[in-house]
Amino acid sequence: MSAEANVPAPTNADPALPPSDLSASKSNEIKHSSLPISPEMPGTEGKNNAVGPIHFPSLPSDFKSVLSTTDDTVTRLSKLLKTSGGLTSFLSTLNYALYIAAYAHMAAPTRAQVLTFISKYVPGRAVPKIAPGALQPSEPSTPLLPLALTIGDLRTTLRLTSLIPMYVLLKTLIKTRNTAKDKIGHTIQLAQCLCYMGFQLLENVAHLTNKTVINTNWTNARFARLGGSARLGIWSCRSWMAGVTLEFFRLFREAQVARESGSAYSKMNQEEKREADKKWWAELFVATSWYPMAVHYSVDGGIGLNLGMVGCAGFFANLGNFLKAWEGTR
Repeated sequence: MSAEANVPAPTNADPALPPSDLSASKSNEIKHSSLPISPEMPGTEGKNNAVGPIHFPSLPSDFKSVLSTTDDTVTRLSKLLKTSGGLTSFLSTLNYALYIAAYAHMAAPTRAQVLTFISKYVPGRAVPKIAPGALQPSEPSTPLLPLALTIGDLRTTLRLTSLIPMYVLLKTLIKTRNTAKDKIGHTIQLAQCLCYMGFQLLENVAHLTNKTVINTNWTNARFARLGGSARLGIWSCRSWMAGVTLEFFRLFREAQVARESGSAYSKMNQEEKREADKKWWAELFVATSWYPMAVHYSVDGGIGLNLGMVGCAGFFANLGNFLKAWEGTR
């Protein structure tokens, strides 16, 4: 706030107006004492005109319900954003939802296209004359895309610290490799952790280089074998794709071990087995949703996914975590 905001306002509200003429004739003055305090309407002289309290109409019940629902939603959203997991799931879901909305906005038919389509199927209606270029805009744009990209950039910035919990997980997996009951499953998790760490390390370097925090020449020299700063993003996504691929192997191994006699799954009751199966299928759904996007960004030029497809893949992959975090705010 500027310093001028604390300066008291001048007595004259509009400095462009001249000050009042104190030498004006008294005949032009209006004395406050000569004004009636409560002027009466004609024909009401001598009657008691006391005004009682004003009674405002009560708010409609539907409006009260909307206010209550809005207040409850904002309160729960505040609780959600206070946790790191809730903030991450919210931003991810919003980010990919905006990708879907941006694609739909850019791909939506123009008014000229709608009129032309209707004219083809309405009997007796001539096809309207359309100006050249009206049916196919050369550069469709939407303000939703810059907003989605801004949130995506924020998510990348927030992931700069993700190497810390990954390091802790890696250290735990190394310490327990000799005591793990399932050696194969443990090895898969260890390899998966290393892939995700490679993804995060390369993404951090690429992001900080793009923000000029790290000098581009340093990045090009240190990662010359990977193609320098221009290709760090692709190699980062390739490491991510390897981690997602290993997720399928991890889930397959988990299901294989669960069928063995004497496993923890075989000792569960029916309700516990139902919850375990639900969790397994949810994790498989998430991995399946991420995989097309991981492959798309790991290949030069992509595999043909448009912005809407990328948005759908990321939205459904994050939706489960968001709903779970949202349910925890009750």
